[in-house]
Amino acid sequence: MKFDKVLSFNYTDTYRKIYNTNSQEVKYDFIHGKANTLNGIETNNMVLGIDEYLDDELRNKETTFIEFKKYYQRIHKKTGCAYKDWLTKIKNIDSTEKHEIYIFGHSLDITDKDVIRELIDNENVKTTIYYFNRDTYGNQIANLVKVLGQDNLISKVYGDEKIITFKEQKTMIQLKETEFEIRLDIGKLHNLYDLTNQERSILIDKIKKNIAMKNIEYFKNQDNVISIYDELVWLEEGEPEIESKLFEIAEELVEIDPECEPIKFNYEDWARIDYTEIDECNEKTIEFISCLNESNRKKYEETKPLQIDDIINSNDLNLLYKFLSNYYINDKCILYKIMYMILEKFNESGTVAKQIWTCIRKIIDITEISIFEEYIEKEKNNATQLVIRSRLIHMQEIFEEKKFKHSLEEIAPGEN
Repeated sequence: MKFDKVLSFNYTDTYRKIYNTNSQEVKYDFIHGKANTLNGIETNNMVLGIDEYLDDELRNKETTFIEFKKYYQRIHKKTGCAYKDWLTKIKNIDSTEKHEIYIFGHSLDITDKDVIRELIDNENVKTTIYYFNRDTYGNQIANLVKVLGQDNLISKVYGDEKIITFKEQKTMIQLKETEFEIRLDIGKLHNLYDLTNQERSILIDKIKKNIAMKNIEYFKNQDNVISIYDELVWLEEGEPEIESKLFEIAEELVEIDPECEPIKFNYEDWARIDYTEIDECNEKTIEFISCLNESNRKKYEETKPLQIDDIINSNDLNLLYKFLSNYYINDKCILYKIMYMILEKFNESGTVAKQIWTCIRKIIDITEISIFEEYIEKEKNNATQLVIRSRLIHMQEIFEEKKFKHSLEEIAPGEN
């Protein structure tokens, strides 16, 4: 999951340093300011306030303790408010497409009521709120009632058009099993100029060692391999040997899901905006991604399960028989296609008739009775050649035998 904007209520730059480690353009807004050891009392812009506790009539008159309130500190300390511009653009877009907001690690406390309400109470936005456990889930609901109001919240969490969804966080996993290490290294590589010569040497040696060893556990997925390659070519460190080994690593990390389309990466995710505001991806990275996409496509085709149309087109009787072992025919068009393929086998030299009839018996066994009955009647009426009619009559005899056995099973199920 990739994001284009991050609104942070924390004081640290965690997302940029750890999670946004490639060149993807992300805009940030630190609404409570940022922690910086270089700041003193006068320059510190961290917001450490409380919520507005007065009612509508008094809040604009009683300002004795205004310095302690969050909204006042945000204005006085000139913290981020870029999110307001983001929301203005969202509201002005005339589209049925919903923008996505994900809230993670926030209690939805009323101290941030003004900001939360602006984000969520918006018909052009779908919101997903993550909770840690059942207790925090309950607290978040209660806090959201204070922010949005009971009726407003109910209208947004129910129905086909609901725009607020709660999701439980996944179970915590061991750090060594996460992408933390590789994502952190990619981030350091992206900002190599910030490292000392010793730190730079240690990082490059570490990355090249993992490449040489083809350490799959270090890279975790293809996305990380592309990011490492992209950073190295921008630093002019992408030698052919490194490129070759990174590609081999990426191929080993391919994840194929036969139910989904093959993984395809977009060049734009590794594009960089320079001082001329031109958004482009490195040509070598484009070529690397293109080759990887093609490799993923080929592996997908190799592992994709065969469909009935593929079997019919293969014209392979043995393959058809094996496939039909776990198949049920309840589609008239499919039956006609299969029978046409099989009956054409009688015209091929070297074909064993017994093998054809074995396959026909299998088809009769796995075909819905009404569909095969309709097929036989129609084909018999249309058949003009004696040999074809004789085959259809024999099929009908096999079919009637099947119907008879089926009727016996319905009368006395389980009996021999």
